[in-house]
Amino acid sequence: MSNYSLELDFLDDPKGEAPYPIAQIYVQRSGGYRGNPLRYITPDCATKSDFNHHIDRLEKELENIRTRGNAKFDAIQAR
Repeated sequence: MSNYSLELDFLDDPKGEAPYPIAQIYVQRSGGYRGNPLRYITPDCATKSDFNHHIDRLEKELENIRTRGNAKFDAIQAR
């Protein structure tokens, strides 16, 4: 059975030759999975502000999912 977790991919160019830094959040899959484990769920974030915006968006989406899931569990338990 595979496990999933969220992780940070942070690319930095110490020489300053490329448009870095770039940060992205991805879903990491483990547990015997072969292949590319990176499934990005944010766009390239080149600024701290942009990065924090996308983290806030993900938190809101997860809270929405939690609310909907809890409502469904409550409806089932009320039967």
